[in-house]
Amino acid sequence: MKYKIGFRLDWLEMVFILIMVFVAGIFVTSQMDDKFIYVGLLIIGAGGILIKKRVKMPLKNGKP
Repeated sequence: MKYKIGFRLDWLEMVFILIMVFVAGIFVTSQMDDKFIYVGLLIIGAGGILIKKRVKMPLKNGKP
């Protein structure tokens, strides 16, 4: 059986991940000395949330 990967996220989690990625983009364009540490932590945090919420969903083939 074939599976596709989906993410089971609440609305709050989706908004939180969007904000994390947006703030990481702001840090990349900033003049801070240690900006890449913060960017890395934000991206890894968002990726960790996505990996935790990953689910396998079976594909429907139309066969009984």
